[in-house]
Amino acid sequence: WALGHIHARDVLRGAHPAIVYSGNSQSRHFKEAEPKGCCLVTLREDAPPEIRFVATDVIRFVEETLDVSTHPTLDSMVEAIGEYCQGLLARADGRSLVVRLTLTGRTEGHQVLRKGGGLESLRDEVLRGFPEGDSGLWIEFRLRTRGTYDIENIKLAQDFIADLISLYDRQAMGANLQDCREILKPLFQSWEGSYALPELSDEELREVLVEARNLTLDALVNRD
Repeated sequence: WALGHIHARDVLRGAHPAIVYSGNSQSRHFKEAEPKGCCLVTLREDAPPEIRFVATDVIRFVEETLDVSTHPTLDSMVEAIGEYCQGLLARADGRSLVVRLTLTGRTEGHQVLRKGGGLESLRDEVLRGFPEGDSGLWIEFRLRTRGTYDIENIKLAQDFIADLISLYDRQAMGANLQDCREILKPLFQSWEGSYALPELSDEELREVLVEARNLTLDALVNRD
């Protein structure tokens, strides 16, 4: 089932001799998103072996991104996400799905989603549209939406908020993120829970800065 303990399916050579990695029989996390199973090999004396993949998995992990810019309300988002997940299930060959869905875009519903319990409420509403206990679907949301304010226009203003955005952007786009790492050092070295936190890559650190910038803007812009 897992020749050489290789989890990824691959055919290194089709014949003379055939070298085949079947991969593991069931995905365990989002890094193993492809169908899993075994390889059925039919040998013939006068022809190359026939190598056929046979899926044996019962659950598949899927990471997707959905732009919700055109859905200002929770109800319209629920409908759009439900339809999107129906499409994913239809292409899953009868398997159950664990879906990590990243929501993006500018939407008036951003403020509702970022409040405590907002994403949990969204998930519950989406799952209500599927057969209870038999949907074969689990959803995990990642929030990458933004408010409807225009960041580029805000940058043009000569005020505190424009300066703040500029500060965030200079730090996030800078080649050297060492200043941020120095600020975060106590979190990764002194805090009692630091053993559970892997060190952030440059890309992850930039994502944190962008998220911090957006949270700051949420607090300063359109506060009504």
